[in-house]
Amino acid sequence: DNVAKVSVLIKDFNRDELLSKLLEFNPDIVNFQNVVDSDLLRFVLKIRPTTVFIHNHESYCPGSSKYFFNGGDICTIPVSPLCALNGYLKGCMTRRPGKALRNIKEKLSDLNALRLLKKVICNSNYVKSNLIVNGISEESIFVNHLFPISHAGAEITGGISQDAVPTILFVGRLFKEKGVDHLLKAL
Repeated sequence: DNVAKVSVLIKDFNRDELLSKLLEFNPDIVNFQNVVDSDLLRFVLKIRPTTVFIHNHESYCPGSSKYFFNGGDICTIPVSPLCALNGYLKGCMTRRPGKALRNIKEKLSDLNALRLLKKVICNSNYVKSNLIVNGISEESIFVNHLFPISHAGAEITGGISQDAVPTILFVGRLFKEKGVDHLLKAL
């Protein structure tokens, strides 16, 4: 019942500054939004209990989308050197080999840091399945859906009159893998 929330934006990781802030605030737990820096996560984990909330693919996809733009398929493989080849052939990330390999190395480091946590929180069963494929223990993953899951067979009622022009709200980034093009074609 006595919960305080303090957000600190750290652009350039400075161990001394962060340690000073942590000691000043003295939190019971530190929660990261996605893995922003695996070294930072490891550092904080040594000082305080730490969790990470993962709500996109950036922690386990070098291209950040899990989507092959050339062909429109969803990527199902774990982070590996194969990602560099897929990036080149299937358009899911940079085609520059040096940068692709750096991205892969960074994601492998992020995943190694996530494996140190007792709890990883994610927003969907799909993200959970991708974490498991990438070696995160299923027992450590807790799914906290951003929106309540509707009950099977539940009916949406009310609100739209017969004379009203239908209005559609899309919540998400306007990015190809979100499928807005399919929504527009369906309309």
